[in-house]
Amino acid sequence: MMRTEKVSLKELDPIMDLILFAELETLSMDNPEDEAWIRKKMSRLEASGAEFYAAYHKDEIIGFATIIVEDRPDGACSGYGAAELLQIGIRNEYRNHGYGSHILSHIEEELRQRKVYSIYLHTYAEDYDVIAFYGKNSYIPRGVVPDVYGPNLEGMLYLSKTLK
Repeated sequence: MMRTEKVSLKELDPIMDLILFAELETLSMDNPEDEAWIRKKMSRLEASGAEFYAAYHKDEIIGFATIIVEDRPDGACSGYGAAELLQIGIRNEYRNHGYGSHILSHIEEELRQRKVYSIYLHTYAEDYDVIAFYGKNSYIPRGVVPDVYGPNLEGMLYLSKTLK
């Protein structure tokens, strides 16, 4: 049974290793500096108003997503908001079973009800599997910002989807 729910950051604690892996695959919760880094980052996101979602298989959290919604008053942008997908991750053993698409669909439907017009994100420009996943879910590449990650590395690819 697949479901997605909005949760608190504290409820995501059992999958902090997955959140760290989704951020940077080379880091590990076994390293105290890496663990401190991801916990600080997630606390900053929470303080900034980020919203957290958990994907469940039966009663086990097997994935997550983090978004920030920019709500706008009716007098600005026809009252439509925008949202940024900051993070998404699904445990390896549950990938390619529709959980990632399910969590995206759930968030997109909630955002439509909140009068959010578009959702956007960025990812590493050479992460082809991730780019294919978003393409499968109707996200369109919008541009690359070069030289974000360091010398000899590809830049940051922005993608977006209009929510109708």
